[in-house]
Amino acid sequence: SSIPVLLTALFLFGVISALFGPIKYGILPDHLERKELPRANAWIESATFAAILGGTIAGGVVSADGIGVAVFGPIMMALAVGCWLVSRYIPATGAAAPNLVIDKNVL
Repeated sequence: SSIPVLLTALFLFGVISALFGPIKYGILPDHLERKELPRANAWIESATFAAILGGTIAGGVVSADGIGVAVFGPIMMALAVGCWLVSRYIPATGAAAPNLVIDKNVL
């Protein structure tokens, strides 16, 4: 029931989305042939949509059924750890521009 906490969480999720979006599509050309990219992009977009829809449904079910954080929280943490472990099997890629220097001064 804290509006500042809710807005902070919303902002942080937006930051995560803004940073992760380009990464999930940018890694595909490193692992796939050019002709495979449209299908891979479709799979990534479908999985993203399914995750958003599934999370919305799960959140609605949990809040409607009164399942507490003590039950649902550990399930979500286990799912997050499982997804992280699976992501460790993604092959490493090299730097696209290893000599690129980024100026940290925004002005």
